[in-house]
Amino acid sequence: MLKVLATGYSSSVIETDDTPYITAANTRTRMGVVALSRDLLKRYTPNAPFSFGDRIFILGLGEFTVEDSMHHRWKQRMDIWFPSRREAFRFGKKNLYITKLTDTEETLGEPSFANGALQ
Repeated sequence: MLKVLATGYSSSVIETDDTPYITAANTRTRMGVVALSRDLLKRYTPNAPFSFGDRIFILGLGEFTVEDSMHHRWKQRMDIWFPSRREAFRFGKKNLYITKLTDTEETLGEPSFANGALQ
């Protein structure tokens, strides 16, 4: 497991580029999507552990999909997408543990939005 500092983000123009609902992987933002810092993504760092489309398990929160990237200034960070800026802000900053799931591993649980774990 890899320890990262996690924060929340939303599709607000002040938090993103000029295409706030489109991820770096060219998908639409939605529940269960995360952005990782570029040092953790193979697209930007060849020996990095993750790629766009990877399923990850966040300890205490469930399964998410890597589909976005963060600004290059961040290292060892993760942003979890939220439907509103208020929800993203309420999530705050948390040290969390993540691990990559293989294609053969069963789903370990949906994102915990419903039970309040992401608040």
